[in-house]
Amino acid sequence: MTRDTWHHVAFSFDNGAVTAWIDGVQETLTTPGGGSIQGGAPFVLSAGNSGSGFAGAMDDVSFFHGVLNQSEVDG
Repeated sequence: MTRDTWHHVAFSFDNGAVTAWIDGVQETLTTPGGGSIQGGAPFVLSAGNSGSGFAGAMDDVSFFHGVLNQSEVDG
């Protein structure tokens, strides 16, 4: 990703599978340990694996009930 440029980033969680899109392009499809983001651990937005903070800005953050598909992400 280009630094100092706004990007559209979207994630969809479906039965433990995580799909990510950056600027409308599907970048990753991973399956973490299963479960969902609703499982007992807190959901942290903008922290790295080491717990480091996020040096940037976010705008228009939304959460949706249900799984997003490509056309909904592009919308």
